[in-house]
Amino acid sequence: MDSLKDYVMDRIIFRKYHLSYDAIGLNDKYTSNDARIEILKVLKKMGVTSVQSPCNSTIIFDYKDSSFDFDTFEMKLDGKFFYSICLVAENKDKKPFHKLKNSTNISDFDIQKDWKSIE
Repeated sequence: MDSLKDYVMDRIIFRKYHLSYDAIGLNDKYTSNDARIEILKVLKKMGVTSVQSPCNSTIIFDYKDSSFDFDTFEMKLDGKFFYSICLVAENKDKKPFHKLKNSTNISDFDIQKDWKSIE
């Protein structure tokens, strides 16, 4: 039998968000991996449930609904990075409009490992 948490999580309608980021020219002390880790920490603290990285400096994430707090996200990043973040549109069947062509240079395993390591 599923745990109560699993039962509830299976019934929540999650929404996809697209985030692209860059630290170059704004904060050169961050490598692209440092920037990704810093952003993943913020996302996890804000309740994001899962992430994907189809290409360098891009994170597709799932949040519980369409009310992700963009202002809090901006405040928590404290001007460390340039970024663009948006809610992915859905069709009438509530399926997200998005298509990913993953870079052959990026392994989703790496971002999943980083995501699981953040408490």
